[in-house]
Amino acid sequence: MSIAIPRTEKLTVDEYMRLAAREGWERVELEDGVVVELSPEHLPHARTIQNVHRQLLTVHAFESCFFSGTLPLSGFTAYEPDIFVLDVAPPLEAMLPDAVNVVLVVEVAFSSRGRDLGTKSRYYAVAKIPEYWVVEPERGLLHRHTEPGPDGYAKVVPFEVGRFAETLDVVAVLASPGT
Repeated sequence: MSIAIPRTEKLTVDEYMRLAAREGWERVELEDGVVVELSPEHLPHARTIQNVHRQLLTVHAFESCFFSGTLPLSGFTAYEPDIFVLDVAPPLEAMLPDAVNVVLVVEVAFSSRGRDLGTKSRYYAVAKIPEYWVVEPERGLLHRHTEPGPDGYAKVVPFEVGRFAETLDVVAVLASPGT
């Protein structure tokens, strides 16, 4: 669902950030200049995020591993991934991360499966995010996307991670050659 904004041109990320702050928008993203509403977050979604984040902290520094925040991908697209990992900890005064510093994005898919595996996957690939994971808690699957390109990710490999990612082994996933 999109939020109605009385304009004919696309919103830029800067305009979106100002409007979101002024209007108090929550659970929204900007996709190709259009504001898209997200589903409300429920406990199984939050529990899965916690499980994945906890596992990621075994291989990434706390200061570089975020489980909320806006991630601009272009001048007209800014997503709110469930988790993202940066190659370096950002300066404390940084307002938004730079996509060139993102090494991994994780989306947890309940009602958003089609969008996460479709549209979002393409946007993350075009932004050259090197690794993108979609976790399906109810199916106990993690889809690891690697080798981003202009048409999407060249490789997508599924991993069994248990319900709510309870048996996720980040080291094993990262060590996999992805074939």
